[in-house]
Amino acid sequence: MSYLVSARKFRPQTFGSIVGQDHVSIPLANAVARGRIPHALLLTGPRGVGKTSCARVFAKAVNCTGRKIDLDALKEASSKEAREAVEPCGECTNCEEIARSCSIAVREIDGASNNSVDNVRELIESLRSLPPPGSEYKIYIIDEVHMLSTAAFNALLKSLEEPPPNTIFVFATTEPHKIPETVISRCQRYDFRALTPEAIAEQLSHIAESEGLDVSDEVLRLISRKAQGGMRDAQSMFDRLLAFAGGSIDLLEAQRLFGVVDRDFFLRLSEAVFGKSVELCFELIDEVFAHSIDIRAFAGDFLAHWRDMMLLVYAKSEGSTAMSSTAKMVSLNESELERAKAQISDCSAFDAQRLFDIAESTVRTALSSTFPRYVLEAGVAKMASLQDLRPVPELIDRLERLEAGGAPAAAAAARPAKAASVTAAAPAKAAEPTPEPRRAYNPSWRDFVAHVQGRGEPVLCAHLRRVSPVAFSDGELALSAAAFDKDALERGDLFDKLRRCLHSYSGNETWTVRFEEATSQNSAAAPSTSMPMKKTNGAVHGSLAEQERRAEASKRAKIDREARNDPTVKSVLSAFSGSKVEKVSPLK
Repeated sequence: MSYLVSARKFRPQTFGSIVGQDHVSIPLANAVARGRIPHALLLTGPRGVGKTSCARVFAKAVNCTGRKIDLDALKEASSKEAREAVEPCGECTNCEEIARSCSIAVREIDGASNNSVDNVRELIESLRSLPPPGSEYKIYIIDEVHMLSTAAFNALLKSLEEPPPNTIFVFATTEPHKIPETVISRCQRYDFRALTPEAIAEQLSHIAESEGLDVSDEVLRLISRKAQGGMRDAQSMFDRLLAFAGGSIDLLEAQRLFGVVDRDFFLRLSEAVFGKSVELCFELIDEVFAHSIDIRAFAGDFLAHWRDMMLLVYAKSEGSTAMSSTAKMVSLNESELERAKAQISDCSAFDAQRLFDIAESTVRTALSSTFPRYVLEAGVAKMASLQDLRPVPELIDRLERLEAGGAPAAAAAARPAKAASVTAAAPAKAAEPTPEPRRAYNPSWRDFVAHVQGRGEPVLCAHLRRVSPVAFSDGELALSAAAFDKDALERGDLFDKLRRCLHSYSGNETWTVRFEEATSQNSAAAPSTSMPMKKTNGAVHGSLAEQERRAEASKRAKIDREARNDPTVKSVLSAFSGSKVEKVSPLK
């Protein structure tokens, strides 16, 4: 007999042998046991999780003649008992023919190569025939049904809604979103799930035992993780490993074959990152690329490791119960888990999230880069040299408390204790509290406007640039402003922001602010360019905007003057009689 791959040799033949899909196999078995068989099924899910196998088992269950079903007795039976009662016998003619894919009662159609409306018309014509002798139902299994054309789907709608008696449609697809809603609404839909690594490893262990092979649990876990939820993918990798290694399979051989590294490597890498050893990180990356690993597999395992570390950090902050449940979600054995816990002992959730974000960005860039090694080295070096930061909400909270006077309040709370100690030492004379020293500064209107801009107040800053400071000293501010700016600055919100900015700039909480409406002779918005600038208490008459306009005009005039007096320009003008300089524009 010719060789069969594991995916075919160990294909499920009963409902109970379908791994990890009890939410589908039990309802279908119960439907058969209770005589509530639907005329159309839609089986969806990822590749290699048992959709077509389940369709074949269902076809055997409805046509099996080797067992008897007492419908009345099964009405009150449990789900498990009902499933066991309707399991195909596997020995009758129908079961054997369906298992060999040669049954007349079961027609399997590839939707990718039979996707035209003519193919559907041919199928509809065959619906008129009765089931073959010895079979109760005709079953049409259409795999990759989403590949049918729109016209083919429309041609199938009527027959799908009201098929002839004893006719069942079973559709299987990996992309249900491509199927029209009119088709989905006519079917009973069952969604298959990706299999867990534990379920895949258990099934591979059963196959190895059946074949008399010596395969370690570490190898099975490696294959189950790499399969990413697909049983067929895991079985194909298992066959590939058997062809390479023979009857006894070693973990190092498996890692070399699949181009992956073990968990010990990633734990050494994370230990170097937490220890901020950039040099060791480079050595470990060099060790990986020296063995010609599969960069895509390495990137996935790298990101999965930092995901596991992040989950453990979050679980650590929530307590032992969360840690025990999280330990089941990460792909680490007991010794590896203990090493990971020791590494994250001083890591905060904020830092763990930052490390994962850097790892994710590094992987995304490396997979699209021509030189992925350099990207990985730079990303790991960035992770190892990550500086301690505080979360933004915490910094904002601290700034808000400072703006609200949190620091002065603390200083004020400390002053009475000092005064009390002085009074106790000299009761004859009451001690006066020492006034809190203010921040030393030189009042400068330009610096103050820059301070307002730095505090993130662009609207207030725009108004202050257009007004003219008449007086600006410690505790007093007088502004000459046009009517528009004066009305805006006197409003409650901008006025309160102005007082807070004065407080944060000077340290003085008591400021007297007054406004003078600018006259036509002394306009803050547009003063005469010939008006002399006067200083009053450290302030300068004239708005900053006007000062900048004057400076720009002076600069342009100087450029124009120098350009016209340039010897080269004069020689050109003298060479061409009647020529003149129309305009001088500075180089950008």
